[in-house]
Amino acid sequence: MISLPLVSDNNVFGLLNIYAEKADSFELSEVKLFAGNADDLVYGVKALRAREEHKRVEEALKRSEERIRASIENMPDAFSIVYGDQDETRPESGIYRIDYANRRGRCRLTGLDSSELAGGNLFGTSP
Repeated sequence: MISLPLVSDNNVFGLLNIYAEKADSFELSEVKLFAGNADDLVYGVKALRAREEHKRVEEALKRSEERIRASIENMPDAFSIVYGDQDETRPESGIYRIDYANRRGRCRLTGLDSSELAGGNLFGTSP
């Protein structure tokens, strides 16, 4: 039997045990091959764990974004995210665009619904 440790970040998290009917039946070249297999197994386990962690973090981020969006949507005050688009050849021609506006705030002030407001010009052609 040979027993190969599965090591990740200097921590052993498992063993790859390979059995044979007779003692000392594995040659050095076979042991090296099995050690490579153990390394491949470690790589696969780490990739699966990383994928699961990534999925968990994405789901937590999505829940957090949903809570924040709901909070912003339901706040009584105006809230908007505005970006400035400037023509580099004419710096005085700053155009500001609304990327997002909450329903209860900005829409009450302008009389427009959020779909009419999104992407619209907020201040005209001058800042």
